[in-house]
Amino acid sequence: MATQRATSAGNWNTAGTWASGQVPQNGDTVYANGYAVTIDEAVTIGGANNPTVASAALVAGQWYQINFVGTSSWTNIGAANNNTNTVFLATGTTAGTGTAKALATISTLANASAGAAAGGSFTIDSARSFSCDVRAGSTVCLTITGSSSPTYTGVNIYGGNVANAHGILNNSTGTVTFNGYIVGGSMSGSYANGIYHNTNGTITLNGGTISSVGTTGAGGVFNGSAGTVNLNSCIFNQSSGVSGVTNNATGTVNIVGGTLNGSSGGAACAYNAALGTLNVSGAVLNGGTSSSGQAVINYSNGAMTLTGNTYNASAYCAAVSGTSATANVTISGNQNDHVSGVKAVYVAKYKLGTAPSQMVIRTALDGSSTYFSFYGADYSGFGHPAVTDVRAGTLYAANNLTGTLAVPSASNVALGIAVDNTVGAAVLTDSAVAAAVWAASNRTLTGLSVPSAADIAAAVWSSTTRTITTPIPSTSDVDTLLSANHGTGAWGNRMI
Repeated sequence: MATQRATSAGNWNTAGTWASGQVPQNGDTVYANGYAVTIDEAVTIGGANNPTVASAALVAGQWYQINFVGTSSWTNIGAANNNTNTVFLATGTTAGTGTAKALATISTLANASAGAAAGGSFTIDSARSFSCDVRAGSTVCLTITGSSSPTYTGVNIYGGNVANAHGILNNSTGTVTFNGYIVGGSMSGSYANGIYHNTNGTITLNGGTISSVGTTGAGGVFNGSAGTVNLNSCIFNQSSGVSGVTNNATGTVNIVGGTLNGSSGGAACAYNAALGTLNVSGAVLNGGTSSSGQAVINYSNGAMTLTGNTYNASAYCAAVSGTSATANVTISGNQNDHVSGVKAVYVAKYKLGTAPSQMVIRTALDGSSTYFSFYGADYSGFGHPAVTDVRAGTLYAANNLTGTLAVPSASNVALGIAVDNTVGAAVLTDSAVAAAVWAASNRTLTGLSVPSAADIAAAVWSSTTRTITTPIPSTSDVDTLLSANHGTGAWGNRMI
């Protein structure tokens, strides 16, 4: 673990390129020193290969991250504080029990301790693997070429301190994936981005953090081409005046998931500045702490599609803004205006799309404490009844839903049983039973066996052993029945 500097233009894997006479090793901080270095092999000196060293063994000009504070005074040798995980450029050594991890880094910064001048460059073909931090100074630090689709894990990228001194200039036409931390440059008023995407290829960042430290122009990711930038579940920490990702050409920026917090002013997480397309889905967008601190800004006539997000206005600004009356803007998801009346979405025009799903728009009601909510037919958050629970044929939810529940009339429900907004009125009378029984005699039995005389006799006589629990008819009742049916009907001419 040491500092390395190039002394001539040449290949990374050539010992003669380096002042030390040897190829960079694990944990080294490597300075271009004004020369163009071509990386002609896989670079694996960082990531899991970064070594841990005692505070008394640090090297000035080397980048470190504090592992264990111990009794060491880290602020005496370049650290901003004495906290674990603080990253710093060592200015020397310090006594104590603390330890730090050396962070392998390539850089175009100047460093007197390492004897390195500013400038120079590193170039790598995308077919080669790479695991090392990237820190630009006065020039672009690393240029990626080729057409392969590599994944760079644990690569932290920092823009420089001069205009157009990007951390990485991507000229690859493949899909380059990063899993790491991306920081815009510190040069205000210029484009010294963490990553500048310059081709029709694709840049993908998975779960990384996108930050900016300048005041204008130097953002984390800049799409200056017709290519695509994918940001998946990223964290945005942009400073005032510097957007996390800027879409500045005809390309596309896709943001999926994560939380996009607006800033203190003029610094959107995502800024669509030209005729390209900005898509955001499945994310939470929050307004910032000033009137120009929106999370997403569509500043041009480019298209913007925001799908299934939650938009929360702050007391100062909307979560989304747009100035163009001709831009094609489509939005779906819940919009929560601030209680003061600040809108969650503030654009010249937009449409909800063909089928907004589970969407509610909450707007201020009295300007101080209460809201009124508008929601679509498919939104269940406020207890929309299911169609099976609504009377058949009834239109509701702004005529978007129709009930299917069949409700019988009171006359068809037993007496006293609750139905609809009343109770049943149906009574089972003797005449109704008789009518039903005798009417059945005229029906044709299908699919049933007609009982024989023997079946009927057996059923009748088997009843003689049963206990009768209902009143037994009197002799007069029997006489009346026999007299009424003597000679005719079902009992006519029978002998008792």
